[in-house]
Amino acid sequence: MDVGTDRSITLEHIEQLIALCPIAIVDVDASQRVRYCNPAFEHLFGYGTGEPLNRTLESLVGVKENDALHLTLQTHRKDQTSLELELDVIPKRGTGRSAGYWGIFQDVTAQRHAEATLSKVTQTMIEAQERERFRIAKELHDDVAQGLTVLHLGMERLKTCVPSAGTGFTEQLEKLQAEAKRISISVRTLSFDLDVPTLGLLAIDRALERLCDDVMARRGIKIQCTISHLPRSVPPDVALVLFRVVQDALNLPDHTGTDPARLALTGAPGAIHLNIRDLGRVRIDESDAGLRLLKMRERVAMVYGTFAIASPSEQETEIEIRIPVAGN
Repeated sequence: MDVGTDRSITLEHIEQLIALCPIAIVDVDASQRVRYCNPAFEHLFGYGTGEPLNRTLESLVGVKENDALHLTLQTHRKDQTSLELELDVIPKRGTGRSAGYWGIFQDVTAQRHAEATLSKVTQTMIEAQERERFRIAKELHDDVAQGLTVLHLGMERLKTCVPSAGTGFTEQLEKLQAEAKRISISVRTLSFDLDVPTLGLLAIDRALERLCDDVMARRGIKIQCTISHLPRSVPPDVALVLFRVVQDALNLPDHTGTDPARLALTGAPGAIHLNIRDLGRVRIDESDAGLRLLKMRERVAMVYGTFAIASPSEQETEIEIRIPVAGN
């Protein structure tokens, strides 16, 4: 069997594979018209056998010409039913799509709907969590913390009311005072973590600087915080998202490296950018760190921002956030 025969059989097998493939595939020629499409393409877009041939993709499914090799599309079937698709383009020559190309369509409509539903549920959960945070923080501050303060003052008065008490009694009383003070500080810290009263008093830049100082003192990690060009007024919902995202990022359990975590918050025309890097190796999964990242992403989506996570190396994670701000 010669090479030509081998090649003919191989091409025949490839054509059979494309015809049987459950993924929609189309062959577009240099005039940007459909030269061939497999049954999966016809089924996906609701066309009859051979009906798409010699027509442009724009006339068939609303796909306009451009030079991108990967596209996410919102388009429609023949009956105008909406579709969400991903299109991968394979040019027939290295010169690009002008000489014709193969297009591979994947229907991601159900996936996108599921993602939207999950996002809505997660955002509802976050909103409920914020309300519960506020309630618990208020109870801790108004009841537990104040009660501990009263207890501390009562023990101080007791020392003066029992002047004849022995040294041992006084020492025990002082130890109890110290313990009550420690618990009071812990309760106030927990109340601060749950609610963010500083955002009502301080601008977001000062609130974040205070948060970084607190995390460094409690966890013993180094943080480099750089804040510049923020607008005079940041909307309260955006400020809360920024604060919570930084709070969750700095409390990721996987941050164990010796290098400092780096935080950069920058204002730009129409947006605020937040970059957090050197967090250790974390990813979105079922771990505590992964769920924190998922929650951070959904918080950003609540204010119409974008959230990107990258791993420049196996030991590093970088988070890049952009939040639109009107009038900035």
